[in-house]
Amino acid sequence: MSDGLRQKLHEKHDVTEHEVGEAVVLCEVEDSAWDYDPDPQRGWRLLVTGSTYRGRRLFVVLYPVDELEGIWRIGTAMDSD
Repeated sequence: MSDGLRQKLHEKHDVTEHEVGEAVVLCEVEDSAWDYDPDPQRGWRLLVTGSTYRGRRLFVVLYPVDELEGIWRIGTAMDSD
């Protein structure tokens, strides 16, 4: 994650990189769906709702970089409520 995105998520949504990892990798993903981004340069994205260890529910947008290697780029993350 770039420093700019890390700062944006913290300042705008009070979300940390660690919380994003918990919500989409370490804890149970509650919901996910593929969606085509209106910006054609971005293409397909995965919309994920998951929870952190402390029970915070996050909505996370992920863009595939290399699906076979499991590499994703975070678009944004925020509270799902």
